[in-house]
Amino acid sequence: MFGIALAIISCFILTCGDAGKRHLAGSTHPLYVPWLTLGFLSLSGTIYFGVMYSAAAHLQITDLRRFLWLAGAMAGFSFIAEILFIHAVNAGDFSRVMPLGAFTPIVTMLLAWLTFDEAPTKLALGGVLLLILGAYVLYLPQVNSRSLIAPLKLLVSDTSAQCMGLVTICFAFMATLQKLGAELSSPIFFIYFSSLLAYLGFTVMMIARGTCSFRPLEGRKLVALATVASWTVGYVGMFVSFSYTVAVYAAALSKLNVLFALAIGHFAFKEDRAMTRLVPALLMLLGAALVIAGGMG
Repeated sequence: MFGIALAIISCFILTCGDAGKRHLAGSTHPLYVPWLTLGFLSLSGTIYFGVMYSAAAHLQITDLRRFLWLAGAMAGFSFIAEILFIHAVNAGDFSRVMPLGAFTPIVTMLLAWLTFDEAPTKLALGGVLLLILGAYVLYLPQVNSRSLIAPLKLLVSDTSAQCMGLVTICFAFMATLQKLGAELSSPIFFIYFSSLLAYLGFTVMMIARGTCSFRPLEGRKLVALATVASWTVGYVGMFVSFSYTVAVYAAALSKLNVLFALAIGHFAFKEDRAMTRLVPALLMLLGAALVIAGGMG
């Protein structure tokens, strides 16, 4: 029960962090927000491993060269995903964009099939159909045409959906790389090290653009602190929850951000259609859960 409760609470906190990202990104450079969040995560990880994690045996790396390649690739996908996510939430309603992240298990399932020869089950394929149906219903109210494929055309042509689609692909590759990296060292150390590399990449770009300062936070320092803290706590909490419950439950509960995004979109961003998206959000949540259950069961 502790693991399930931790997963739900962490998912909500992480979604609040994503909402904070959207709020800050509307008035600062797109690179600035991920630079802050990844920097806070890297700092927290450095303190954790430098002070609290004294057992050096847990940090042993069995194949350093392969570890560095995997961590570098993980950092690259994280770098791209962060930029695309900011563009996605800036281009559309928070309550419409966030549910599209539920498609990540589909891409992960395909990669597992290609990389680990894990064939999708009938349960997972049923989840894929529910996800597609949910996305169809999500865009249905915005279509004036009577064409049955009009919502899917709108989905494909929507800039925010395109960005979020690429984000889900990046997340799926990151999940696969995380699985491979965990075979070489401590899973949490692999995530920390790759996050640190991504942060260094953002820092280099920020310095090159001359924007590596805290000046853009004038008047929004508390919002920025709440954003980076909630995102880091939620991210770490979700990862820890996998250690206290069955992985498939924790993975499925992580998709509750679909529902939390509706509430945040309605109350925080005052989006008129937020709560009308409950049915497609539930369909996509159920679909994601089935894909995860089919792939991990």
